[in-house]
Amino acid sequence: MSKQPYHNDTSQAERRAVLKNEHDASTFHEFAHDDGGGGGFKNQTPRHVVGSTPVPQYPAGPDWSADLTGVEPPLGMRIDEMIPAGEPHEVAKSADERIKTMRENGLLP
Repeated sequence: MSKQPYHNDTSQAERRAVLKNEHDASTFHEFAHDDGGGGGFKNQTPRHVVGSTPVPQYPAGPDWSADLTGVEPPLGMRIDEMIPAGEPHEVAKSADERIKTMRENGLLP
């Protein structure tokens, strides 16, 4: 136990006000946003709750991350078209089967 005497410069009224303030605040959020403080903590820096402010605006990324090409013009051909591959007789048979299937489904007259 310390032999130093307890020294408190606050008045009894101020101590009661601080006690009442602590009793009135019922959530951590209310305590965190009470910047008035009181007692021995009155002149210290204000409290900061992580996440209580919106997300800061970070600077843009590096130069290579910007898209400088803009809108590209169309190529003039379909890029998803499958080019027939194989021997000429295989390609002809595949085309005949495809035409037959399209006629059966009513896609061709």
